[in-house]
Amino acid sequence: IRDIGIDWCSVSIASPTKGSLLYQECLENGYIEEKEDFLESGYQVDENVINTPEYSASYISQAAYDVNLEVNFVHNYRMSVGDYRNAALYFQYLVRTYPDHAFAHLYLAKCLGHRGRQAEADHHIDNARRLKSAVPRWAGSFQRFSLLDELEMIAA
Repeated sequence: IRDIGIDWCSVSIASPTKGSLLYQECLENGYIEEKEDFLESGYQVDENVINTPEYSASYISQAAYDVNLEVNFVHNYRMSVGDYRNAALYFQYLVRTYPDHAFAHLYLAKCLGHRGRQAEADHHIDNARRLKSAVPRWAGSFQRFSLLDELEMIAA
């Protein structure tokens, strides 16, 4: 995904919709439990329920989320080609839609900094730092992508 320059992507997880071939295969192999209240349309896109001997449902969910973070933030195509204006527009949309998305704040701050808008960048850095400290999931994401030092350097 990174190598071909995709502007933005969303990695989803297969959902074993009741009655589908995937659902049947998962039942036959013991990857899911048969439940009467299983949603007709499956589960939420970002909620994996398939547990295989090799991979747990939580591992697959985290791996898919990490790919989204890596491609859309850490190795954002627009930022890699120096198009900070358009990258910032999408990060601004994300901050408005998901105000508790720490990576959206961090990468918006980076774009704003490149565009000479340091006061606005500082505001978003503060939000990213606050979220990293308050939400264990974000702290883990910052650690997995080795962004802890970078966050502190930008904030300094």
